[in-house]
Amino acid sequence: MFSKKSNTATASINPLSAPPSSDSCIIADGTTIEGTIKCSKGIRLDGKVVGDVFCDQRFVMGDKGKVAGCCLCCR
Repeated sequence: MFSKKSNTATASINPLSAPPSSDSCIIADGTTIEGTIKCSKGIRLDGKVVGDVFCDQRFVMGDKGKVAGCCLCCR
């Protein structure tokens, strides 16, 4: 007879816009790094790396992120 309305809202989470975990390295937009980066955790790249990037966990490249070199990431 009466319908129940659900008060729960479903939020969509985009992994690219979600905040990084506390054990991730963030290279911000406007930052340029020259050389090799080795990271045992995850990396989010919004800036530019001129060199090689090695990470042992998740690698996320933002819309403005650039790598001028080799990128080898293992999961």
